Amino acid sequence: MEYYTRRAGRLRVRWLHAWVRGQVRRAVRYLGRSRIEAELHALDARTLKDIGISRSDVPGIASGDHFRDDSRYPRRWR
Repeated sequence: MEYYTRRAGRLRVRWLHAWVRGQVRRAVRYLGRSRIEAELHALDARTLKDIGISRSDVPGIASGDHFRDDSRYPRRWR
């Protein structure tokens, strides 16, 4: 019986450790994403246009989900 009690305690510790690690990772990602969004929103419209993004692209770029497919434009427009 003592074996199972110790094993349950170890499993609880592992679960808690994994949960805390996940929460820390989410917080770090959120802070990084917020910092990137703030920096991009601080740029003026002309600078954003120069680098080829619009204000509506900023959240997607900050989260890493943005993908721009330039193959739909003729080569002379790129």
